[in-house]
Amino acid sequence: MAGRLLLRNFSSHRMWMKAAMLIGSMLVFLALQLILHLDVSWTQHMAYRPSTQSIPISAPWEKAFRNYENFHARCSEHRNWTRQFLEATVESNRSNSHRRFDNCRVLVYVEGGAGMGNRLLSLVSAFLYSLLTKRVFLLDSRGNLPKLLCEPFSNSSWVLPFDFPFKALDEAATLRDFGKATAVSKNSSAQVVRLQLDHDQSVEDGRFFCIETRESLQFVSWLVWTSNQYYVPRFFTFPELWQPLKALFPNVTLTFTHLSRSLLLPSNSLWEKVTRIYSSYLSQADWRLGIQIRRHSVSDKGRYDEPAFDRVLSCLISQKFLPNIEFGNNISSRQETRNSRIPRHVNHAVLVTSLQVKFFEKLRDLYSNTATVDGSLVRLHMVSHEGVEWHSFDQDEKAFIEMWLLSLSDRIATSSFSTFGYIAQGLGAMRPLLVELRGEISEQMSMEMSHVCYIGQSIEPCNHFPFYPTRSQCAVIQTARSNTHLAWIRRNLLPCQDLPQGLQLVS
Repeated sequence: MAGRLLLRNFSSHRMWMKAAMLIGSMLVFLALQLILHLDVSWTQHMAYRPSTQSIPISAPWEKAFRNYENFHARCSEHRNWTRQFLEATVESNRSNSHRRFDNCRVLVYVEGGAGMGNRLLSLVSAFLYSLLTKRVFLLDSRGNLPKLLCEPFSNSSWVLPFDFPFKALDEAATLRDFGKATAVSKNSSAQVVRLQLDHDQSVEDGRFFCIETRESLQFVSWLVWTSNQYYVPRFFTFPELWQPLKALFPNVTLTFTHLSRSLLLPSNSLWEKVTRIYSSYLSQADWRLGIQIRRHSVSDKGRYDEPAFDRVLSCLISQKFLPNIEFGNNISSRQETRNSRIPRHVNHAVLVTSLQVKFFEKLRDLYSNTATVDGSLVRLHMVSHEGVEWHSFDQDEKAFIEMWLLSLSDRIATSSFSTFGYIAQGLGAMRPLLVELRGEISEQMSMEMSHVCYIGQSIEPCNHFPFYPTRSQCAVIQTARSNTHLAWIRRNLLPCQDLPQGLQLVS
């Protein structure tokens, strides 16, 4: 019946062939999308970036990522992770606990309560540790990230099923439960260990940074990772990981760029929003500037602050990120030009991201009502202004869209200490202009401009709290395997500019 209807509608043989070819090519495209399990941002995002961001992927990293992808697919094939976990935890109560796992050990990333930037940085760190230690990396499906991110692997998913016993992960033993022991015993019955690696971790949790603890964790089938830190710089100090990492990322300042462009791609629905906003408001300008304004160390992070605005504006103009303006020369004297029906070409498209809308409004009104010294036209845009950060799905979605839009800029200015800004600068492979906005700016008027407005030393995010264990925490204090390693650390790992106690990869 269906065949007769089709023949009736396509009386011409030529029309039938054209239609069959069209339908066939559409089916092939859809089939490839299903088989490869990839979102369109994988293939499209580089087309939206300026030429300065066209950085070839590290060949060793690409090979390692593809090898991991095959490993992930092999371990996931015909495997029910829920049943696998339940069997493992039942086995932990048996006396023959040495028969505990096959070659598919697991690390599960569980989102904590930190902001979107912290969670993304932590996810990237956890994945890299999984790859280096040959573990299957899986995401807790209860969080927001699995709904926002593109699936990075073909033929297999990185998201745990919804029927997974997540409560068992939340209640799993931590390093604190092993008392003063610095290593999980090979004969221990622990099948699941939860690593709590937030910035305020306990002394016992900090034993993860002891080499003997990490070596003992290889005997644990399931690791659970919760953190709010970017530990990748710290990994380069681990004796057992330094050489593999150095081989994967010959240019260490692009480590996060390669990781984020492999792992932090937006899903199709988000990518559609990113490209729509970019095409509508940013694409036609000569230059695109991304500005991220975030207050820290204040009681209300969403409050507008006039001294903070003045510092941001002064910094942007002094560093030539924005054109200077003719103060006192109001553009209303050029009413004829402004009211002209002939559209003016936009020289600078500026995207402002902030919890507080007034920062955007003040900049917009200033450049709308005041002439620039060089006569260039500046247009400002904003996607959202939430006022308060509460980590809802809707707010996380907007934040992720803004991170991606900022990353498509030619230049970027971010607030010091902000993980939101770290994500954008890393995706875009840009050294940011950092503006110091911590504390009450009105009490810092004597500070020199060079201390509150400066170009970042690296594209890389800062590991705010790298945690160096003491002798009381570790049985063996081994910071480096050799003098060569120590020399490399001195050259390539420096204190962060925006937090000297932190650690940052530099070239």
